[in-house]
Amino acid sequence: MAPVLGLAIFELTFEASPERLHMAWHPRHAADPAHRRLRTVVQAALTHASQAPSLKSAAAGRP
Repeated sequence: MAPVLGLAIFELTFEASPERLHMAWHPRHAADPAHRRLRTVVQAALTHASQAPSLKSAAAGRP
């Protein structure tokens, strides 16, 4: 996707560990259908991204 967006991928010059991401929302939004849909879409996107090939492999041109 990076080439399509005109982006370049570079390897980090230091060791970086993965970070956990958390979602938080006000309780009054817990049952709101639009808010629930947004949370579902964000979670699916992050799950997909976490299963994608590593950037190191992408930078090397490997899947």
